[in-house]
Amino acid sequence: MTSAATSIDSAVQFCQQRNCYLVIADNSGDPAKRAYYEQISDRVIYIQSQEKTAIANLLVAVSAANTPFVMPIGDDDFISSSVGSMPIDLTGLSNDFAGVVPLVELRGEDGRVLKTKGCGFESDDPAERLKLYLENAKGDNTGYYSLYRRQTFLQAISFIAAYHPTRGSYTDWAVALALLASGKMLHDPSILYSYTLGRWADPAAAQQALIDLYVGAGLPPSAARWDRLFVYLDLYVLVSSAVVDLPQDEKQALLARLSSGLLLDFISRVSAAPQGLDNECLYLCEMIAEESDSFMRFQMALLLIDRVQAGLKDRYITFFRQAISMS
Repeated sequence: MTSAATSIDSAVQFCQQRNCYLVIADNSGDPAKRAYYEQISDRVIYIQSQEKTAIANLLVAVSAANTPFVMPIGDDDFISSSVGSMPIDLTGLSNDFAGVVPLVELRGEDGRVLKTKGCGFESDDPAERLKLYLENAKGDNTGYYSLYRRQTFLQAISFIAAYHPTRGSYTDWAVALALLASGKMLHDPSILYSYTLGRWADPAAAQQALIDLYVGAGLPPSAARWDRLFVYLDLYVLVSSAVVDLPQDEKQALLARLSSGLLLDFISRVSAAPQGLDNECLYLCEMIAEESDSFMRFQMALLLIDRVQAGLKDRYITFFRQAISMS
């Protein structure tokens, strides 16, 4: 409660200024927290959650929201209204927009602002939107902390929570990209989101933090080396599902771009640094690089992911079948 207090205070103040609500799903079981947050503000919806995983707890919070738009917020981050910028009227946002991207500043442990960034993603081509997002991200996924249409966001995390092979917290990359694929995002500089980098500010600590995400999902530490492959597989499945509501021809075009972009990017990195990988892995990577059909590449990638942990391929096939059944 102490470490998150200033973060939550900033969110409460923002809600009071912008006529919105803060939903807190608390799975700590701490009666002191409950007593404090239940009375902190009429702008706070406090829920005692029994869920133990981050994705399931997030689902509790989003399910309790009753507004057309929602925005995930980290409990060590800050949100405020940026002086001098007019807020975007969300009621006037056309249906081809999935949401709104705030102005983001990245802060070090000492609170110093290391970087500020913000832009919209308004191309009519979903593949171009994803390309621009990845170019701007430069390794950080702070764009995940945006305002999304509640129903689409809820559908995405519900699907992950119910069917994803590991339900790991690293899936935030695939969720952010899938939501961006589902619609354009407008930039709203009137919202300032301050992201606390913490361990992610230091390269060595960031690598360990990445390893911890995969280990926390029940995978071996070596899985962190395959992070781009995990993002590709998760995004391929999400795009194939009803979460990404696009015409079938646009979906197929996007899936092809994913297989020639994200997947081949991973393959090229393996080619540049093959140390520690067995001959079967390297052979599969060569086959993927030589294949031109996007679905064949996806199937080969499933064989590859099974090298990370036996049984992952079958779990991803089940995940993919669920996606197809809902589309």
